[in-house]
Amino acid sequence: MTLKYEKTAEIGDMIKAYDFQPYAGRAPSFIEGKVVNKGYDLSVPYAAYEVVVTRDVFGGEEEQARIGETFYVPFESTMDYDGRVEVIVKPSPMVVTRKIGRNKGRPRLWLEGKILTAAGFGPGDRYNFVEGWIIKNNEEGSRKISGKGDKPIVDILGRALEELFDEIPETVTVTVAGPGLILIR
Repeated sequence: MTLKYEKTAEIGDMIKAYDFQPYAGRAPSFIEGKVVNKGYDLSVPYAAYEVVVTRDVFGGEEEQARIGETFYVPFESTMDYDGRVEVIVKPSPMVVTRKIGRNKGRPRLWLEGKILTAAGFGPGDRYNFVEGWIIKNNEEGSRKISGKGDKPIVDILGRALEELFDEIPETVTVTVAGPGLILIR
């Protein structure tokens, strides 16, 4: 038997999942994010989408609390309703391969231009690293995009690269996975 939202999205899709059923007089509360896994063998005791959150709205207000976090959206719940989970973007990812260079003997990954603008990043934007992802995080991010005009730059050095990888590879694949979301593998 197929659960209500089991076939709504696939890994890689961007979804919107409501916290509460929207109705007149109640401002919406929901998350948007990228589906990174789906099924029954996740960290939760129910079948779900594993989602990395890129947008957090609670009571109609933009929030930062859940951005970059992993959430589990059940395929079905006891209080289900039509429209609780919907696909908002089917990806057509931009993918590039980049060499890991060196700067003063330390590993360095340099990203600039189109790969960043395709994900909606611009000079001055804030971001965080979350489990191999670069997540655009508005003013709450611990890191800042450098560059000028239409040439944003992310320069990842030494310790930051070591946090992303157990062993520093010679090359990495950089994928624009959606608005404000870049995956480095």
